[in-house]
Amino acid sequence: MKRAFTLFILGVSLAGCVTAEERAMRLDALDNQSCENMGYTRGTQLYLQCRQLQASNRLAAQQANAQAMAQTGQALQNMGQAMQARDAMLPPPPVIQPVQPVHTTCVNNVGVLNCNTY
Repeated sequence: MKRAFTLFILGVSLAGCVTAEERAMRLDALDNQSCENMGYTRGTQLYLQCRQLQASNRLAAQQANAQAMAQTGQALQNMGQAMQARDAMLPPPPVIQPVQPVHTTCVNNVGVLNCNTY
């Protein structure tokens, strides 16, 4: 069963950027190889049951993935709403006024330094 699952995961990872027909052909080949690797002979009742189990497992995995994605989407939406509510309670950020330039002039009067800032 682990081998079948590994082959399924491999098949799913290889399924990117292919047409539906190509994907179906790849999955069919993986299912066939998986069932034959488990010792079932093509055309027998046990082989057919194995293929049905492969399809059933794939459907269950797809449904579990869709459910997990929906739950993740809902969790992200809830987090966004919570962050908006938190932000609404925060005071607005302070307005920072630009600093006016400061000019200082100094004059040395016989060892005494006089400075004026304006």
